[in-house]
Amino acid sequence: MKVGNPVQFRVNGMGKTVFKATLISIGQKVDEDTRSVEVYAKVDTVDSQLSRHVRHGKDYERAGFC
Repeated sequence: MKVGNPVQFRVNGMGKTVFKATLISIGQKVDEDTRSVEVYAKVDTVDSQLSRHVRHGKDYERAGFC
């Protein structure tokens, strides 16, 4: 995983819908219990369904990746 790579993600409550994005930042800390890391990605196309489920940032959308 590196900045610039394409990523895909799903949003809780939206079934099996898969969204595409580009990785723009990778967090520095790994959660020891879940082994997860926070990432930021720029969503390629934001539709009205997705915009209701994620927090909006200045230049990017924030969502959880598994």
